[in-house]
Amino acid sequence: MEQEDNDGTVRIFSARACAAPLEKKEKSKANWLSAVLVLVIAINANCSQSSQNTYHVGRSFSSERMTYKDSVTGHEIFMLTTSPAKDNKIYQTHPNWTADGRHIVFMSDRAGTNQYFALSVNTGAITQLTNDQSPGNAFLNRAKPGMFYVSDNTIWALDIDAILNLNDKKQNTRFRRKVADLPRKAKLSGTLSVDSNGKDIYLGV
Repeated sequence: MEQEDNDGTVRIFSARACAAPLEKKEKSKANWLSAVLVLVIAINANCSQSSQNTYHVGRSFSSERMTYKDSVTGHEIFMLTTSPAKDNKIYQTHPNWTADGRHIVFMSDRAGTNQYFALSVNTGAITQLTNDQSPGNAFLNRAKPGMFYVSDNTIWALDIDAILNLNDKKQNTRFRRKVADLPRKAKLSGTLSVDSNGKDIYLGV
């Protein structure tokens, strides 16, 4: 099935409902039907771009890395974050390293609200990637240092390299673009994922 919304930013290549078979059980008072709608959205390079609210994007935090020797095994342990902030990984089945292997991306409230950050494997420096009101699920680009994430029912493509190379003035910088607008009342089921071809995003609603 193909469908395009009014502003042309969303193109759904296929949508299907997968229903589990019903089982008849004695003395059961109700049968339950479980269904998931799977959307496949094309990543269109010509979609509109946004400079985002850049006030905190690109802000750097000093390295928190420290090492110590484990008293039992004698192995050296590397701690990448040591602040009291709450840090969370991207979903456990998704990549957490940028495509070039130079940064680990994670969510943290160290900026006062939950935002995404990139931590340099070499230096330990931490860079803020988003400044959204409520950034949601994310998936890293496997082909280049970038990230797709959901915020306010919009899917964004974020150029991590562009953010890491921001200058202090951040003038005329475009580091994210809109991929798709989801229906206003849509509620995501689980997290989004990106096909290995880098061209299609899968998500359940």
